[in-house]
Amino acid sequence: MGRTMPTHRMAIEQLSETLRPYSKTLRSVDQVALDQLLDAARHRAAAASMLPDFTPLESALLSMLVAHQAALEQLRRALLSAEGNEGPRRWELDYKQRLAQYHAPTMPPWEDHRPPSPP
Repeated sequence: MGRTMPTHRMAIEQLSETLRPYSKTLRSVDQVALDQLLDAARHRAAAASMLPDFTPLESALLSMLVAHQAALEQLRRALLSAEGNEGPRRWELDYKQRLAQYHAPTMPPWEDHRPPSPP
């Protein structure tokens, strides 16, 4: 990287320019999301430079995945602290109970698919 090869930061900028026509066709909300993903790749360019065998796209995608995982972990921790340690588990059990009640058969299965009787 450097004199003979472009740096990862330069490669990410080139990838960003390549994606510009795609970005222009997206809705504005999606354009913001794509910009955030590319920013995540830019912020991790130093770490990506440690992967010389990866293509710029591969290193950018890996950086984006790391950013997503970090955001998910941050949300998980916030949920745990907001609801206590049993909050998400309690919600999961409640959801499963409601799901089971919704899908509980009210009639035997053979009556559900019985053809209507002729008049």
